[in-house]
Amino acid sequence: MEILRVENLSKVYGKGENKVVALDNVSFSVEKGEFVAIVGASGSGKSTLLHLVGGVDRPTKEKFIQNIKREITNISSLVGEILKLSKFDASVIKFEEQQVFIDNIVKSAISNVEMMAELKNINIEVNNQDNIKLVCDAKWQIEAITNILKNCIEHSKDDSTITIDIDSNKIYKQITIKDNGEGIDEKDLPHIFERFYKGKNSSKDSVGIGLALAKTIIEKDNGSINVDSKKGKQTTFVIKYY
Repeated sequence: MEILRVENLSKVYGKGENKVVALDNVSFSVEKGEFVAIVGASGSGKSTLLHLVGGVDRPTKEKFIQNIKREITNISSLVGEILKLSKFDASVIKFEEQQVFIDNIVKSAISNVEMMAELKNINIEVNNQDNIKLVCDAKWQIEAITNILKNCIEHSKDDSTITIDIDSNKIYKQITIKDNGEGIDEKDLPHIFERFYKGKNSSKDSVGIGLALAKTIIEKDNGSINVDSKKGKQTTFVIKYY
């Protein structure tokens, strides 16, 4: 009989109503003894452990470990994005404005989602005018575009294509991202940028933070984002920087 130990599980960030628990510094070790499962974390920052006494076969144990790792990743990502939104709300994030090429922002965002796209054999095509520059905080805009691409990939069909068009005129610079997926229900369209909103077609792991954060970041850099969708066909995100 063996034991799975999880130590230094949780940390508390913030104060009062803004206090959240994040899973951090997680380590696994196997020793003689009993089997331990994580069942939750308290607001005090202490983890709650469930001791399962008895023999556990290796396949069950390995599946259990993978489930824990997946949930830790999901929760850590969620807490990270909530903290970012909270910092934007409190106006404590200061953008570092610099002149950058938009296609470099797009290329970096695509690099962030390459593995996710490969799992569904999704091709991402970029059509752009050369040398379009934008004054912005490149790091944050990369994160915004990454979140939008993640959403497109999640809702796209296998073996499909996502297209990204980069254009400019005298008034604004524009990035258009179009997928060939399941589309967004008409009732969900007005709400998809709302925090924690989950539409009819949302995956079970979705918590409704990514698009809300993307919108906040884009608007912070004097931009706007709109979405149009045809149910069962495609969704188009149009981002404009003024």
